[in-house]
Amino acid sequence: MDSEVVISSIGGFGRYQKIQLAIFSVPWIGGGLQLALAIFILRVPAFRCAIPGWENDTYKVQSDTHAWYINHSLPSDNRKCKVYQFNYSDFNDWNSSKEVNCHAWVYDKSSVPSTAASDLNFVCHRTVFISTINMLLMAGVFVGSLFFGTFSDHIIDESPRWLISNSKFEEAKDIFEKIAKRNKAVFTPSSLQQSQETTSQTTDQTKPTQKSNYIPTKFGKSLPLILFGVAALIAGFLSLALPETLGENLPDTIEDGEKFGRKEKDNATKENIAIITFKKYESM
Repeated sequence: MDSEVVISSIGGFGRYQKIQLAIFSVPWIGGGLQLALAIFILRVPAFRCAIPGWENDTYKVQSDTHAWYINHSLPSDNRKCKVYQFNYSDFNDWNSSKEVNCHAWVYDKSSVPSTAASDLNFVCHRTVFISTINMLLMAGVFVGSLFFGTFSDHIIDESPRWLISNSKFEEAKDIFEKIAKRNKAVFTPSSLQQSQETTSQTTDQTKPTQKSNYIPTKFGKSLPLILFGVAALIAGFLSLALPETLGENLPDTIEDGEKFGRKEKDNATKENIAIITFKKYESM
């Protein structure tokens, strides 16, 4: 008898299943939000070095004077992390021949007022902190999965389907009775007895079939390894026929993919045609 029929007889998707779904949804929703949160709070908006000595400096240009100081105090090729050496005794004295690391930044607040990355200045030489935070987050997920995953196996009911498939009918019976009690339904052991008989018959029939599926002798045990190894070698040699991708722009469309790798062959053909034509005119 199908286990779905047994579950339907004890209330189907009733109060017990709804409570289980609600309990399991809480950590999944919280975990998903926590993983996605790093994308937003660690976002780095557009930024540049702050002008040394300029109070209330902003990323947005305030005036022509402000634009002049931005152009003369910051290198044009690296305004995010470098600033010209500044003489604090003379605000207009900038040594454009020497660049130093800046220690203050201004951020574009037009789209996002602030993020954790902008508040804590996780930019330039401090970008390593973003990688460290993400690494610690995933380390926590790894450790938490091992600990709480093992812990949950001892406090959460096992799947009745799994118990029936592994011939653990007494444990399945206890869970079915528990579900029926929560759903205010009546569980009849006769329905589980039919599932037990069906599972026993299926197991008796499949056990000898599983053994007959294997090729006897030591060669039969090694055959899958040989097949996988030979297939890997063939695939490796066939990959030599693929066009070289080192230093080449990868195709973006199907048409580019069809033309990819033909450039060298087409050029070689044109060179051969040019040589033949040149020799022909020489002979004339």
